[in-house]
Amino acid sequence: METIAAGADSAASAGLPGTGGEAAPLPPVPRAIAAGVLLAAAVPCGRRAARSAAAVRAVEGLTDLCRRPRALLVVLAGSAATTFTLGLAFALSVLAVPGTAAAPSDLLVLVAAYLVAAAAGSAVPAPGGIGSTEAALVAALVALGITAGPALHAVLLFRAVTFWAPVPLGLLAFRTLRR
Repeated sequence: METIAAGADSAASAGLPGTGGEAAPLPPVPRAIAAGVLLAAAVPCGRRAARSAAAVRAVEGLTDLCRRPRALLVVLAGSAATTFTLGLAFALSVLAVPGTAAAPSDLLVLVAAYLVAAAAGSAVPAPGGIGSTEAALVAALVALGITAGPALHAVLLFRAVTFWAPVPLGLLAFRTLRR
């Protein structure tokens, strides 16, 4: 049974599974037209958003944070630790599902797959990345050579742990703090 790293090489060279190879690239002219239309639509919205009160407060807060390097370091370290912990939870979820053919030596590959898929999933404006992130995570695992069934199970396990496991802890903290 091949490891995920070897599966990633074969999946990348064969294209997406089930499509019969590489997809035909979009010709440059339609791409340029689509980019122009999207840019023309985004500029007015971006200008309006940049002048909003929320954007002004965000810039003021960021400026204040940059004046305090220790606080900035704490914020950045906390963000990096949260992201790494979620990537590790994703990798452990993949390792826990039978049929993924993942080995503990694939831990860094799985964390990297989480980072790429989470970034791709967050590009879709959905609350909490629901739906788009899961699809991107499954696609990342399939690209690494894991079949779709076990990949979906691993992603659902990951989401169950990261979304629902904190709920009892939050309820316990709420009851404790309320007293």
